[in-house]
Amino acid sequence: MFAKEQEHPADDNDLCNPMTKDIELEETHRLFVSLSVGEKARTQIATLQNDINVLNPTQNIRWQEQPHIHITIQFLGNVNVSAIRLIRCKLDKLAKSFLEFPLDLGELKHFQQRGSADIMWLELRESHNTLIDLMQQSKFMIHGFGDHLPDKNPIPHITIGRRKTSELPLNLPPFPLPSSLWIARTLNLNRSIIRAGKLDHLIIHQAPFAKLNSTKTPTHQLYRFGPSGLP
Repeated sequence: MFAKEQEHPADDNDLCNPMTKDIELEETHRLFVSLSVGEKARTQIATLQNDINVLNPTQNIRWQEQPHIHITIQFLGNVNVSAIRLIRCKLDKLAKSFLEFPLDLGELKHFQQRGSADIMWLELRESHNTLIDLMQQSKFMIHGFGDHLPDKNPIPHITIGRRKTSELPLNLPPFPLPSSLWIARTLNLNRSIIRAGKLDHLIIHQAPFAKLNSTKTPTHQLYRFGPSGLP
């Protein structure tokens, strides 16, 4: 699980009012927006990583550590500290416009990144393109707060590892993966920091999605559950 940074209570109106500061001297934090991955899915990913290691003993693969397993919705880059509470407010509003929704692990994919490494990642099973919609709405609401340009055509996924470029084939275990269904309940704002010489992520804010049994209808009412859990 991500570590969680201590939050201080604040009035909603205060959160939505931008602060005026000398931005030339202002501290910045490296931020991204994400969804958490269910515990059953995390266990399945750890098993998959181990199986791939067994099938490829001579290959140089660096695996994503369990605390860093997540679904990136938007990477913001370096953000002025004074803008963070406004981002929190916007994420709260965005999350309230979506119902909680189910997700499951999909097929394993890999592609070469700039000739340096093969990125291994898992597709996500969902319905009605909720993740794409969430990414687009997030980009519209908060992309201007950081120094990172948003991806034009983002693909929802979970990065699980990177393999040093090799001419050897990548041997994969049988597919499909067993079901690891979970419910996305919050939209998370994360801060990336270096701690004890290692990259770490802190959840600094969690914006809850609308509950399925809520009497209010969210803007994006996308899901109806069937017997299997997925729509």
